[in-house]
Amino acid sequence: MKVLITDFDLFAKVGGGQTFYRSLIRKNPDIDFYYLIDKEDRVTKRPDNAHGVPFQEKYFLADLNNFFDVNPPKWVYRSFIRASNIAASVAGMEFDLVDSPDYEQWAIFLRPALDYHRVKFAKIALSLHGKISTTLKLDWFNQGKENIPLELEEWKQYATVDLRYGISKSYIDEWQSLSPFSAHYYHPLHFFELPQPLEAIASGDRPI
Repeated sequence: MKVLITDFDLFAKVGGGQTFYRSLIRKNPDIDFYYLIDKEDRVTKRPDNAHGVPFQEKYFLADLNNFFDVNPPKWVYRSFIRASNIAASVAGMEFDLVDSPDYEQWAIFLRPALDYHRVKFAKIALSLHGKISTTLKLDWFNQGKENIPLELEEWKQYATVDLRYGISKSYIDEWQSLSPFSAHYYHPLHFFELPQPLEAIASGDRPI
């Protein structure tokens, strides 16, 4: 089985989503996982079933001004270009599943982008980690203001994919209250192992 994870530098970035995907890869050695490499060193140590695909920027935001008689809303430009470049990077390849994190919004355009670049795949899954619009409303970056275009993009992405799954029951319940489309809940220990207790090593030295 071959799975494309449409996220970047999984074995170089530090973040909850990347930690989750690394654990997913290690827990499933019988599945071949592919992901995009942008800044990650190509000789980075990774499991044998993890395959980095060099990210190719074939399309740019400025290109959109040349192809549309009636321009689409600018708030979808980034996701459209990112999905197009992801698809171009894996052009002609074949996957059983395409997995995209919901802290990005490019899954809304992945299907047409992958089809255009002759990428064969069965289904697109959305990995539920958390909405960026919620982060903004919690006053991390935007003084707590709502971002309506971003929320609309997130809602449409959630509806566009074939499958949805997550490890937070409360987060899935939140989505269920917003959308008629279902999501699968998996217990976190399905993906993560509890750390094993270690016996303290006695030392005669005073702490620094």
